[in-house]
Amino acid sequence: GEVVYQGTTHQFLDRVQQGYSLVYELGGEKIVLTLPTIEDVQTELKKVAGEGAVILEMKPARMSLEEAFVEVALR
Repeated sequence: GEVVYQGTTHQFLDRVQQGYSLVYELGGEKIVLTLPTIEDVQTELKKVAGEGAVILEMKPARMSLEEAFVEVALR
């Protein structure tokens, strides 16, 4: 076997982070976006806030540990 990663679980999941999840409500509709960078999140926040959206959530979009393991194992 070959060691492909050494470190904590948290560091491992950070390594395979897939952008950021932004959830907001606009005109009675709940919208969920996944954006690649924090700069994209800032741009989208400014845009939708100007349109009167209610921001419900913003967090890193992470894979489950299982998904991350498969992703790294198949590289």
